[in-house]
Amino acid sequence: MTPSDLPVTYLDGAALTGGGAVVISAVWGLKDTIDRTTRILHVADDVVSYIDVPENIISVVQVPDGTGTVIGLAKSGVVLPVFPELGTPEPMGRSGASKLISLHANADEQFACGLNGQIYRRTHGHWQPFDDGLYTPKVSSISPHLRGIAGRSRDEMLVTVGLFGMIAEFGGGEWTKVEIPTNCSFENLVEVRRGEFLVCGDRGLLAVGSSGSWSIADTGTNVTFWDVDKFQGKLFLSSFDGIFEYNTKRESIQQVDFDMGFMPGTYKLSASTTELWSFGQDSILCFDGRNWRRLKIPSNG
Repeated sequence: MTPSDLPVTYLDGAALTGGGAVVISAVWGLKDTIDRTTRILHVADDVVSYIDVPENIISVVQVPDGTGTVIGLAKSGVVLPVFPELGTPEPMGRSGASKLISLHANADEQFACGLNGQIYRRTHGHWQPFDDGLYTPKVSSISPHLRGIAGRSRDEMLVTVGLFGMIAEFGGGEWTKVEIPTNCSFENLVEVRRGEFLVCGDRGLLAVGSSGSWSIADTGTNVTFWDVDKFQGKLFLSSFDGIFEYNTKRESIQQVDFDMGFMPGTYKLSASTTELWSFGQDSILCFDGRNWRRLKIPSNG
C-alpha cells in the first residue's frame, strides 16, 4: 500500500500462527452494503500487502489445522478462504434466514452464528445447521441474536452468547439457555481454561462460568467491551475507550498504557501464541508480551 491509496477503516482480523495477521478493512466512506468491496490486508514485520475482494467480509478466523488458512464470513451469507489464497465462496445458511455475525474455529470444526439463534457447523466439508434448541424461523423480540461462540468441540463444552443476556451451552444433544441475572447484551467470549469461559458485553459487566454455573462480575466501568481474548496467560478486554487487562482473582480491570502519546482506536482482538493483535477503526496494534506498537499503514498515515 502507498500514501496515494484511499484510507481504510479496520473491521476485524485474525492473528496468524508464526506471526503477523490478516485484517479485513473497507475504504473510508463506502456505504455498508451487502456487496461492498473488502480490502484484505496481510501484515507482518511492518510489511503490508493487500487484495480487494468483491464481498463484504464481516468476520475472519484462522483455521488451526496446520494449513495457515484464514476463512471469512461475508454479509451475503457465504464463507470463503481469504488467506493465503482467495478461495471459492461456499453458501451457508437456510433460505430466507437472517444474517450471520461471526466465525469460530477449533482444530476439527468451524462454526458460525447470528440472528434467529442460527448456528452452523462445518464438518466433512459441508456447513450444516447446529442450533437445536435455539433457532427460531422468524425474527421477533425474543429470538436469540447471537454474537459469539467458543469452545473446544461438539463433544465437549461449547458456549454461545448474544444480546439481552443470552448465554447458551451445548454439551451434547441440544443447546440449553442459561438463566443469568442480567439483560445486558453480550458481545463475545473466550475459554479461559478447559470448560471455563469469560463473557464480555455492555455496561462493563462480565459473565464468568462453566457448565450450569455462571456469575456476573462488575468491573466498575460503564464501557462496552466488544471483544475478549487470552494471551500468554492474561485476559484482555477491548472497548472503544482502550484495552483493559482483567484479573480473574480480584475481578478487577486495569487499562493498558500504550505509551504512544495518544489513544489509538481499539475494537477487536485476536491472539496467537506470540502476538496479541488489536484492530480499531483507525489503528492496528501489536503486543509481543512486552511492548505495544502501532503499525504504519501508508494509506492511513
